[in-house]
Formats: sequence, structure tokens, C-alpha cells
Amino acid sequence: NDSATMKTATVLLVFCAVASTCHATSPLSKVLDLMAELTAKIMKEGEAEAKAYKEYFDWCDDMARNAGFEIKTAEAKKEKLESQIGELTSSIMVSTSKIEELAAAIAADDAELKDATTVREKEAADFAKNEAELMDVIDTLERAVSIISKEMAKN
Repeated sequence: NDSATMKTATVLLVFCAVASTCHATSPLSKVLDLMAELTAKIMKEGEAEAKAYKEYFDWCDDMARNAGFEIKTAEAKKEKLESQIGELTSSIMVSTSKIEELAAAIAADDAELKDATTVREKEAADFAKNEAELMDVIDTLERAVSIISKEMAKN
């Protein structure tokens, strides 16, 4: 690109030298002037394009660098989240085991409570039966004492 620019500038200088020897109003001098203007215009546009390309290239570099930082940040966050997932999975397993233990303990306690309730109900029924018999015996004894007392009072 620079080589082509140098060649163009050299050709332009040669034409300028030829033009200076010709009259200022000759058709050849007009062509050379137009060529010089066109060369200047092309050089100016080339510089503007080079500047725009450099800005675009710098922007691409910045975007690539930022993307690299974002990727590193995301990977670090991913590792942290994966670690947290592992910890929480372990916690879930421990909690599930504890829940199972507590459920078994509750089932055992319920069975013991049922057995104890059955025993208490049987004991309460036995007590009520024995109490009824004793009350009946006491009532019979009281009547017997009353009859014996009346008979003794007669004699």
C-alpha cells in the first residue's frame, strides 16, 4: 500500500515537472492538474480510511479483551456456583437422611403409643370390672352386717 503510494507520488512529481515546462493553460497542464487533484483526493481518502480502519481495529481489540474478561468472570462464577451446588446437594442428602430417621422414630413412637394405649385400656377395663365386683361385695357385706345386727338386737 505504501509502495503504491510512493509510485503514485513519483509519477505525480514527474507530471508536475513536465507541466511546469508547458504553458499554464495547455490541455496537458489541465490534465496534470486534475491528476494532481485526484491524487491528493485519493491520498486524503486513503488516510481517512486508514484512520477509520485503525479505530475499527482498536474497537475490535477492546471488544475481544472485554469478552475475554467476561468469559473469565463467568467461568469463575460458574465454578463458584458448581461448588455451591455440590454443597447444597450434600446438605440435601444429609437432610433427607435425617428426615428418614425422624420418620422412623415417629413410626416407632406411634407404635409404642398404640401399644401403651391398648395396655391402659385393658387395665382400665380390668379396674372397672374389679371395682364393680368389690362394690358388689361391699354392698353384700353391708347388708349382711345389717341383717346380723338386726338379729343380734332381737336376741
